[in-house]
Amino acid sequence: MIHCRGVLRASCIILCVAACLLSACRRREETGRASSAPAVGALGAAMAATVDGVPIPIELVQRVADAQRVELRTARERLIQDLVAARAAERRLLDESPAVRWRLRTLLGRATLDTLAAAARAQGPPTDSEVAELTERYWRQFDRPEAVRVIHAVVRPPKKNNAANGSDRAKLVAKAVHDAVRSAKNADDFEACVRSVPNDGLEVVVERLPLFARDGRMIEGQGGMNQTFAVAAHDLVVEGDLSGIVETPFGWHVIRLLERVAASRVPLEERRAAFSEETVAKRIRTAVDARMAVRQPGSSVQIAPAAESILRQFHASLEAAQGAP
Repeated sequence: MIHCRGVLRASCIILCVAACLLSACRRREETGRASSAPAVGALGAAMAATVDGVPIPIELVQRVADAQRVELRTARERLIQDLVAARAAERRLLDESPAVRWRLRTLLGRATLDTLAAAARAQGPPTDSEVAELTERYWRQFDRPEAVRVIHAVVRPPKKNNAANGSDRAKLVAKAVHDAVRSAKNADDFEACVRSVPNDGLEVVVERLPLFARDGRMIEGQGGMNQTFAVAAHDLVVEGDLSGIVETPFGWHVIRLLERVAASRVPLEERRAAFSEETVAKRIRTAVDARMAVRQPGSSVQIAPAAESILRQFHASLEAAQGAP
């Protein structure tokens, strides 16, 4: 009988069984047949005990004792009991049942991921190149450049079927807008001044824009700004400065600076520490992808069409159950 002693013990059992199975698989691959020789412990050569030739490494006993906070003798006995039960299950062919085979495969998969995770952590802190890659991904939080917030008026290009000289008319309207907003005291006044200018049948739009960088990247929201527009906005120095007429594919703009926000860059070593866990996760994904790329020919992987929705429903049900009083 396998006794339940909590999650920590279950984790140790998983590692023990997985290590033994992985060792057996390697021996079969090397010899082409099952070997009767005692296995070499995956966690070290010194053995605390064996069960039907399956070794229990001393290092594993120590890990179980540390995890469960029990004496070494107790940890050894628990591992022996588990292996005895496992061997009895094999003799009764319980390991051939679909449910047990699936659990064994799951344990092997988890053991493999644990091994990859240990290897990823053993590589040490994120390298400079890994930090640079993640900094580029999370630049808003860790490497935000100087940014500006502006209000602008734009005279849209005339439609193609409008009267001739439409562009000249648009430029004249833009100049009138520019003249009108020179005396604007603030953003609200700027908007009122723009709306007071006759538009000559053209579309004139006033917008307050979220923060954006000189290269056009949006600090707030998604998308990006036209490069010509972004540079013209950043050339404004202090709050209230007014641009000339700036032409872009979207029309003719008059820009007023509302706010300039200084850059915010997190020091390298702070970023290295912040990116530690994500770097480990990325290393694991890379290792898993590499193994998937070289999986045995003929291996077929199929994802059920409804798998994603089923998983989402299961996750939602689990969260609801955990949140219930």
